[in-house]
Amino acid sequence: MNRAFLTRSRLCGILCALLGGAATLAASRYTPAGLLNTDPGPSLFPIIGGTGLLICGILIFFQKDRENEPQLSRDELSAIAKLAVLLVVYMLGLKYLGFLVITPIVLLVLSYMFTFGKPMALWKHLLYTVCVTGALYYVFVEILSVMLPRGVLF
Repeated sequence: MNRAFLTRSRLCGILCALLGGAATLAASRYTPAGLLNTDPGPSLFPIIGGTGLLICGILIFFQKDRENEPQLSRDELSAIAKLAVLLVVYMLGLKYLGFLVITPIVLLVLSYMFTFGKPMALWKHLLYTVCVTGALYYVFVEILSVMLPRGVLF
């Protein structure tokens, strides 16, 4: 039985559990000023989602191993690490630069990462970035009346 411990599904379980735990912890610490004691506030859904992700990650990690599940390659681990770093950059960018500055930057980087080395015109990346950022802004600000982070530097 020469099987590797860190299979794709186990790594996925670990990452989901860590991300869910971090999201739950971050959301539970956020309480806007002037919130009533009976109002769960804007952190309710992130807490529910983070807890669900944490539970799913634990279940994925402890599920029965598949017989022929391959190990992660070095390229796959590198891609996962790059996405994790980009997520941290995005979270810090939201705090210091705000939604409208950091979101297009991160989306541009993601659009290049997900072309998997295939050439694509710059205008298509920029169009995607502007459309997604605009749509997210419209949905959250205009429809849902959610204040997006403005950043402390601007």
